[in-house]
Amino acid sequence: MALVSVGTVRRGLRDLSADRFVAFVVTLWTARGAETTVVSGEGVVDARRGGQHRQLRPVVGRRVPTAARDDEILVLARPASAVRGVDDHGGRVVDADDLHAMLLYAVPRSEADDLCRRFFDRPLVADSTQTPVTARVPEYSAPLVVGLLGVALLVVGVFGGPTLYGDDAAVFGAPDSVGAGASAETPTDEPTSAATETSAERGPYPPGLGPDGVIDANTLADTHAKAMTGQSYRWTITHREFVDGRPNAYRRETVSVASSTEYRTELEAAGDLRRADLVVASVEVYADGEIRYERRPIADEFEESYTVDPAPVQGVRNGEDEYADRAERYLEWYLSVSESAVVDSFERDGTRYYWVRLGRDPYPGVENSSGSALVDENGVVHELRRQYDVPGEPGVSAVVSLRYTDVGSTTVEPPAWYEAESAGTAAIEPTTPTETAGTPLDCNGAGGCNETTPTTTPSTPLGTPTSA
Repeated sequence: MALVSVGTVRRGLRDLSADRFVAFVVTLWTARGAETTVVSGEGVVDARRGGQHRQLRPVVGRRVPTAARDDEILVLARPASAVRGVDDHGGRVVDADDLHAMLLYAVPRSEADDLCRRFFDRPLVADSTQTPVTARVPEYSAPLVVGLLGVALLVVGVFGGPTLYGDDAAVFGAPDSVGAGASAETPTDEPTSAATETSAERGPYPPGLGPDGVIDANTLADTHAKAMTGQSYRWTITHREFVDGRPNAYRRETVSVASSTEYRTELEAAGDLRRADLVVASVEVYADGEIRYERRPIADEFEESYTVDPAPVQGVRNGEDEYADRAERYLEWYLSVSESAVVDSFERDGTRYYWVRLGRDPYPGVENSSGSALVDENGVVHELRRQYDVPGEPGVSAVVSLRYTDVGSTTVEPPAWYEAESAGTAAIEPTTPTETAGTPLDCNGAGGCNETTPTTTPSTPLGTPTSA
């Protein structure tokens, strides 16, 4: 069976009239649980959910309307790269590829299927012999590298499901009950009653989390974003793919944030993914406090080179900085599971932490999923993992993880490609990782797969001391 492809959604949205696109936006946000109202004469949609009010501006053309305000969320019927004026917009942007991801992960399957049939004249899931699946890593607009808006984060479970990788499989900052040196290779299918009772007695719980698990994923994600804004930290996003249980490929993005306007990202890759990931960015960026630079690949018939595109750095918008906002959008979806439970809790340095087991994902983009999250009493999601089977790809599974480290001590140095550009070097050479995209992993040797462990990823997660 094949999910509706990004190409199909792009074409379907592009063919909608302005009124039909507004109807699509209203229906999609309503399916996400919002109360929506079309503001007559203003071309915007009011969306309210959980005490939050957001104003959406649907855009069907190739230019952002001059009436658009920075406090509005632009909802584009095309990819952001095809709409002029997006880079000058100071607010959030949701483009056609984000809408595709929302159909796959942000709404129940039945409602997503109804949307596809009503607006694209096809079902959400079709016979793979008739409708091939296509997937890609999205491009990001200059002012806001947010990845796919709200992609259901697929991370491996510490308490459920087998571990499919090795180099960072340890339970970082594991509660005392797990034991020193414990790893995710010893899953617990069901939480013990003792663990549940203990955690239930030991609040306080952050907004959106309770003794029975995740109560409101949106509230918990928003709490996390607000807590991380203004912090320095390192955020590591990893996507790994396995075929018949053996490592096949991986993608990793390391985001180092010194402040809201000073940050740097680094990309690593190895192997050829059977299904493109949807959480790792496609470009590296560097912001020096005033200007944000993107290093974008340019491929031609003979060689591959890079161009560096500068733009003013945006800083904090709507109370959140760029990467806190991106994390919120991921977490809104990744924590929206059909069931969850707090399986253990522990206290370190006066802060209480909760291990949350995440159950099955109700969305069609994942199958046989399980996962876990480490959340503290302030609502910070220190680590979140999920594993799942890739639909329509027999024997193919994936593991995605988010992890925060070095909070309060992260600094940022200019990357080599930026310094080469500043020095006026004619050709900017790419920073080639030890294993590059398109190079198969060597998984046949006695030592296992030779995947490079990033030197930028420390072993101690945010705010969680190592086990005593």
